[in-house]
Amino acid sequence: MVFRLSWMLTCLAVVVAVTGCGPSKILPPPDALPQTLGDRSLWHTPQAYIYAGERAIAGETDRWVGELQRYLRRTYDRDIGKGLVIVIDKDETPIVNTLEEMTRLQRDVSTVAAAAPDKKLSVEELRRKLQEVGMSESLACSIALMNLDDVTLNEVGLAGALPEEVAWRVCCPSQRLMEEAIWEFAPVALEKHLGKGFAVMTAWAWPVAFAEAAKALRLGRDVTVFQMWASRQSDWSTEKRLAEVARYTRERAFVISPMLSLALAMVKKNAMGTENDAVQKQTAIAADSKQF
Repeated sequence: MVFRLSWMLTCLAVVVAVTGCGPSKILPPPDALPQTLGDRSLWHTPQAYIYAGERAIAGETDRWVGELQRYLRRTYDRDIGKGLVIVIDKDETPIVNTLEEMTRLQRDVSTVAAAAPDKKLSVEELRRKLQEVGMSESLACSIALMNLDDVTLNEVGLAGALPEEVAWRVCCPSQRLMEEAIWEFAPVALEKHLGKGFAVMTAWAWPVAFAEAAKALRLGRDVTVFQMWASRQSDWSTEKRLAEVARYTRERAFVISPMLSLALAMVKKNAMGTENDAVQKQTAIAADSKQF
């Protein structure tokens, strides 16, 4: 009996490893959307219309969207709304091919998410930064989470009206692509900024360190989609929205990786310390000026 159970579990593990775990529930495809988008197939799930090249990638996407849906239900008793997600996997062509288009769509994400815009680099500054860390423009376009506007949807083959229930639409990288991206540029960045000797001495720790760095990309994806949802909550003030985004970031970081959560807490603490030092310095300068 024990042998049979062990044999069955082994076979199941082999099947999962070979085929991957797809979406937990597949719904009938809608008439308004094509069944394929280039090399990607449509996977209609309760939470999203997912275009992915592999069943496993569709399942991975279905799970993180589902986790966000369960969080919203549990925390606010609200729904995420139906999404349209195009997933970019390793060795696949990105949705956009230029930094100009990438930065435009990323600015559009901030607009859709009603987020306070960060100080953005110009395209040329961004191009220099990418060269410094050894990341190609194609890879940068592949791993960027971007809002899919009507122009971009038309260019990728989704012209015409989307199903009415679509409340948000993004292009995002697969987890496999995130991990590959870190391995492509992180060694070059380490050697450039900390020296070849440091890079060689710490190479033994790269598998763990780079895996954690890839988890930070996952967190950024999840937080951005949460921001997009929060912007649609018309009864939330700006202060409420910012507070809930900060809350979700803390909680999601811990779920993805306690180590990542600790690192974010340390970064925040150091930033607060720097801000307090600046305030104290300004106060001292003001006090000294009053003496004259």
